[in-house]
Amino acid sequence: MREAGVRCWCGYLSKEVEEGVDALKLPDDERRQCLARIQRYFRDERGEDLGDLAQLLIYEFFAEELAPLFYNRGLDEAARHVEQLLAGIGEDLDAWKQFPPRPKQPRTAPREASEENN
Repeated sequence: MREAGVRCWCGYLSKEVEEGVDALKLPDDERRQCLARIQRYFRDERGEDLGDLAQLLIYEFFAEELAPLFYNRGLDEAARHVEQLLAGIGEDLDAWKQFPPRPKQPRTAPREASEENN
């Protein structure tokens, strides 16, 4: 867990953000699935049988060192998608705008009528 007041690119982490980072940890059943996949990969691809400790150390390395890079990439993609959606909404809203009617030109009396009075 991060210490309160740790700085990140956006400033100090709020308590909610810190709790969100901790919430990204996998539940035990998913962690066990990851450990089994690590074991299977090393057995099938490298011909090595890893012990429990080796599996756990590899898992923790990926979780701590590499997973944040993938997570941040996902956030960047989500932000880009939301920006595209908002741009489209802005265009739709602009199309729905209503403009006030043009001011009416004041009516003028016909020239003939005004000349007769002179």
